[in-house]
Amino acid sequence: MKTTEEAHYLTENIYKNLSSKFNPLTKQVLVNAKSYHKALLATSSAARGYIESIGKLGHDCKTHASSGTEEIGQSIYRVAEAYKEIQIKFEECTKAIFTEVILPLEQKLDTELKACVAEQRKYHQGHKEVTGPYTKAVAALEKFKKKNQSKGIFDAEKEAP
Repeated sequence: MKTTEEAHYLTENIYKNLSSKFNPLTKQVLVNAKSYHKALLATSSAARGYIESIGKLGHDCKTHASSGTEEIGQSIYRVAEAYKEIQIKFEECTKAIFTEVILPLEQKLDTELKACVAEQRKYHQGHKEVTGPYTKAVAALEKFKKKNQSKGIFDAEKEAP
């Protein structure tokens, strides 16, 4: 029985490690990924405002200025257009991080956590079903041994005189 107890102990440790160490760490990864995505969205919003203001500056310099500032305005406007293209790609990448990494990770984590808890319960129930009759038999054997020992001592006392 010692090997089955050891196997049960090891199995219990695996489930405990999963529930107490691995699952919280994966949840923390998910929380950090969401906060990272939120920070990227905030950065994106600030960048859009910056790009719009540069674009307006370039447009104003280009249209309402003298000949010297017109070229500067044209250059600033081109820089703003380049920033817009970069920003569009950045927002696409940010969206991809959320849809292709964070959401699937969250869904997979939820299903795996539920499955792990269900498997642990299933294991406990199965273990109780297997060990229940064994513990009853051990208890009955102990009672029988005590009964026979006390009966044996009583019989020995009767035969002694």
